[in-house]
Amino acid sequence: LGIGPVSKYTIVFIGSFPIMIIATVAAARGVDEQWRRTALSLGASPMYLFAHVTLPAMLPEILTAMRIASGLAWGALVAAEMIAAHSGLGYMIITASTYVDTATIFVGIVAIGTLAFSMDRILRLIERRVVPWRGLEHS
Repeated sequence: LGIGPVSKYTIVFIGSFPIMIIATVAAARGVDEQWRRTALSLGASPMYLFAHVTLPAMLPEILTAMRIASGLAWGALVAAEMIAAHSGLGYMIITASTYVDTATIFVGIVAIGTLAFSMDRILRLIERRVVPWRGLEHS
């Protein structure tokens, strides 16, 4: 796939997509069957059942998987930039290590950590807004 953006997208996709699929399937299987039966016995249509019972029950696990997948995707992106790229933080760190530029290496490491932490906080904020019943007020 070369050293362009397509290879980076592919590596990020391969690193994060399976996690999202596995978590989504597990979340769907984990929905309490009594909730489904109750909604159906009260006359819920399949679409209503999905939108108002299944999806809200699945969202906490899906959002947690998104946080995990984003961390792995971020790590995969930086690793891909270190191996085959001509730009990005990973490339900057590898280039700086070639010239023994320790300050730039540490700036890259701090930037990676700061961006990863920020991504996690943004996803936690989204999680707090989308699934307030989960109880993430102080996390």
